Amino acid sequence: MIPRHTDHRIVIAPTHLTGLIRWLRALGKTQCSVRLDAEADTLCLLHQEAGGETTNLEVPAEIEGTPPLIAFNPRFLADALELGNTLCLSDEMNPGLFRHPTGRISVLMPMRVTLDAPRQSHVLSKAKPTQAAA
Repeated sequence: MIPRHTDHRIVIAPTHLTGLIRWLRALGKTQCSVRLDAEADTLCLLHQEAGGETTNLEVPAEIEGTPPLIAFNPRFLADALELGNTLCLSDEMNPGLFRHPTGRISVLMPMRVTLDAPRQSHVLSKAKPTQAAA
């Protein structure tokens, strides 16, 4: 079901999409997830391997509201970002809507995963330092 009301919005600048999509596609596993945490003017994407090793990527973004912590399959997230750079969310249980300025939309179901790290923690202790997408 497509949510009728989306109170939270994340807009990623088109100049950062290529690097972000490349990073998501490099994760490539079908059973992994990427957690999105948006604060102020940054979208932090956190990926945790089964062995506990984590990587993260921070991307400048325009944030409206207080988006929930939400996780998506990275391959499907990359596909949706190729269609639109604006993510509209209602909560962590409902689908995310990706909108393109031309009006096209993509609906992406979130993954039901345990989010171990608290909201403020972008990098876990074993995380390798990463750079923002170019």
